Amino acid sequence: LTLVDMMNDTVWHAPNVELLVTRDGLGLSGKGQAELEFESGTANLDIGLRFDSVDRQLEIDTGFLKLAPSQLARLMPEMQPLTAIDLPLSGLVKTRFDVGSGKLVRLDFDMAGGEGRFVLPKPLSGDFPVRSLTLKGQVSDGGQRFAVNDLSLNLGGPSVSLGIVVDGLGTKEMSIQGEASARDMPMDRLHEFWPPGLADNARDWIMPNLSKGFAKEVAVRFGLKSDGNDGFKLVS
Repeated sequence: LTLVDMMNDTVWHAPNVELLVTRDGLGLSGKGQAELEFESGTANLDIGLRFDSVDRQLEIDTGFLKLAPSQLARLMPEMQPLTAIDLPLSGLVKTRFDVGSGKLVRLDFDMAGGEGRFVLPKPLSGDFPVRSLTLKGQVSDGGQRFAVNDLSLNLGGPSVSLGIVVDGLGTKEMSIQGEASARDMPMDRLHEFWPPGLADNARDWIMPNLSKGFAKEVAVRFGLKSDGNDGFKLVS
C-alpha cells in the first residue's frame, strides 16, 4: 500500500497491510495491522478506524511498540515536539479528522518508554538520562494547541513530573504555560534538572546556597511568550 499525504508532502509505503472494514447504518469501521517502512527500519502498527457518515469525521486509533519519536513525528507531524525524547516509545495515539476539510480535529496520546535521554525543547535547555517515562496529552485547535497533561520521568532515584500547554504552536504568537515538580531530589544534583532560563532569580540563589541532603518536593510554575522572533520571554 502506498499513501500520498499531500498536506504534509509525505509518501508512505506499507509492504504488508491487513485491514478488515465493515459497513453499518452509521458509517464504516475497521481494524487491522500494517508494517510501515522508515529510513531507519520498519514499524508494526495496530490500527482501528471509524468513519461517521453523519458528522463526516474519521477516527483512527494507532497502537505501536518501540517506535522512535522521530518516526512518530514523521508519521504524525503534530507530534514533532516529542522528538525531544530520545528513546523508543510504546502506546496508543487516537486521531480524529474532518473529512471535508482534511484537518485534524483532535489527537490524544498515551505512551510509555524505557531507558534513554530527555532533551528539553527551546527556549529551555537541558539534556539528561532517564530510566523510564510515561506521557499523556493531546493536540487540538487544528494542531495549534499541544498539551502534555502528565509527563513523568524516572531519573534513577529522583523523579520529575511536568505538565505543559503550548498555544499558537508554530506561530509568532506562541505561548507556553507549565508546571514542574521534582521528588526526592539530592540538592547537589538539583542543578542538573533545573534548566537555566526558568525562574533564574530563585535558581541563582538556591544553587550556591543550598547543598547536601534531599528536597522532598520542589515545584515551579512558569509562563513564556514568543517575542515575535526566535526567542521567548518569561512572563510569569
